[in-house]
Amino acid sequence: MARKLFHMAFAMALAAAPLTGAACQQIPRAEVAWAKESTTMKFELFRGNRIIADGRINGHKVDFLLDTGAGVTTVDRAFARQIGLPKGQSIPAQGSGGTVEAELVTGVTLELGGLTLKNAPVVVIDLASVARGLGRPMTVVLGRELFDNAVVGVDWQQTTLSIARQDSFAPPPNATMIELGKGDDRLNTIPVAVAGAAPVKAHFDVGNGSTLSLPKSYWEKRPELASLPYAMSEAGGVGGMHPVRLVTVDRIAFGGQTFRNVPVTLSETKPSGAVDEVNAGIGLLKPFRVTMDLGRNRLYLEPLAKPPVFVRDRAGLRSEFDGEQLTLAFVSPGPPAARAGLRKGDRLVAVDGQRVGKDYFQSAASGWNQRAAGETVRLELGDGRKVVVTLADYY
Repeated sequence: MARKLFHMAFAMALAAAPLTGAACQQIPRAEVAWAKESTTMKFELFRGNRIIADGRINGHKVDFLLDTGAGVTTVDRAFARQIGLPKGQSIPAQGSGGTVEAELVTGVTLELGGLTLKNAPVVVIDLASVARGLGRPMTVVLGRELFDNAVVGVDWQQTTLSIARQDSFAPPPNATMIELGKGDDRLNTIPVAVAGAAPVKAHFDVGNGSTLSLPKSYWEKRPELASLPYAMSEAGGVGGMHPVRLVTVDRIAFGGQTFRNVPVTLSETKPSGAVDEVNAGIGLLKPFRVTMDLGRNRLYLEPLAKPPVFVRDRAGLRSEFDGEQLTLAFVSPGPPAARAGLRKGDRLVAVDGQRVGKDYFQSAASGWNQRAAGETVRLELGDGRKVVVTLADYY
C-alpha cells in the first residue's frame, strides 16, 4: 500500500511501503495456525474502494484494512503504543511520497477469520495524515502476512471474504487463472495493457483505491498518453505529496477483458525515495469476483454479469477528515469545485442540507462528488458561504 496515490476525494493513499533490499531480507516469517480450513466473513467496502475486516492484533479488536501492496503489515504508531507494542528496530520505509523512518517490531499475533499468524513482523509508522485523507481511523494495514499464507476470495456483491488454507483450496471452476509475477520486494505483478500497447507488469495492489497509476518513466515515452487532456491534482501519502495528472484512457485490457474510458493517474514527478512503478488498484478488480492465491502467484477472476462502472470524481478536489470536520486540502484549477469558488482550506459543514459529522463517510452524502455529470450539489462552508457545484466529467 505504500504504493498508492492520494488524490481527489475518493481515491486516497494509505500507508507506507515496507522495506526493500537487505532490510526486506531480514524480515522474519510468521507462524501459521488454522482453527478452520476455511472461513467466510462479512467485510465493509469503505467509500466503495477499501476492504475493511474485523480482526485482532495481540488480542485487541481492530479493523484491518486489507492490502496486497503492503509487503509487511503496518501499524499506526499511536495505536501501537496504546496496545502496548514495544518500540522496534529503526528502519527506513518507502512510501508513495518518499522515504520515512519506521520501526520493525516482531513477535506480534494477528487473527482474521480462522487464521492466526503468530510471531509476525509489523512495521510501525505514523498513519495520522493518511487516516485524515481516508476519512476514518487507520490503525492496522494487513499485508503480505495474510496473502502469502492464505487464499483470499472477495465477493463484492455480497461483501464477503473467504479465507482458506492453501492446501485445501480448489480453484473456482469457471474462473480465469492468471499467473502472477513477483518482485524482490515480495509483491506480485500482473499484466495490464494500456491504450493498445503490449502488456506491462503492474504491481497488484488492492490497497490502491483507484484503477491504475502510471509513473512518468512509463507514460512520458507514450505520446498518446502524454498528449491526453488532463486535470492537475496531487498525490502521495506517507512521505509527502507531489503533482499528478488525471486522465481518461480509451481502453485498458486486464484479466481477459477490455475496459473503455478508464480513469487513470499519471505521476508528474518522482520524489526522492518514492515508489516509481505501474500500479493496478482495486478499481480494476471490481468487475470480477476475485480469488487471490498470492503465495503461489495465482489470481482467479470470474467476470460479473453486471460489472460496476468505474468510480470517477466530478468535482476536482481532495478533502481531509479528522473525525469532526471536513477540510479541503486541494482544489484543482479549472474543474467544477474551483469554478464554484471553493478554495484550499475551506471547511465543508453540510452537503445538500445534511450536516457533516463523525459518520459522514457512512452516509450517502459523502459520495456527492461521484454523482452523475450535470447534477448540482449545494454545499455549506464553515465561513457561512453557500455554494452550488455543478458536477462534470472534467478530464
